[in-house]
Amino acid sequence: MKKPLHIQILEAVEASNTFPIIDINIDGFTRTEITSEVIGLDDGLLLSAQNIIDIHGVPSSSSIRRITPEGRLYLEKWRAEEKARNSVKKLSKWAWAAIIAASSAFILGIIGAIGTHLGDQLWYFLKNTLHLH
Repeated sequence: MKKPLHIQILEAVEASNTFPIIDINIDGFTRTEITSEVIGLDDGLLLSAQNIIDIHGVPSSSSIRRITPEGRLYLEKWRAEEKARNSVKKLSKWAWAAIIAASSAFILGIIGAIGTHLGDQLWYFLKNTLHLH
């Protein structure tokens, strides 16, 4: 699963050694989307940033000063939840594999029992019809 934009921004800021961060490039997102997300993170007190909005109301740039303690806690909580989600996904894959294996064994067992029963009946019919005692 691809990480959400806000998590990618927080991780990039957390990993950075130089501040302010003026240009963050994240694949698959435009500069406007990234700047809008930085403004949202700044409003949510997860980042400390200086945001510049042009005369049309479109975010034009951001200068990120630091990740706040709340931002670090949010990021740690998200990572813990992601780890738990991945564990559940792995467990559910194994559970589905076990269910499919058990179902297949059950179906093959029924087919085998039916086949044995029908085979016995066919042999009994042939034996009596051809008088093979």
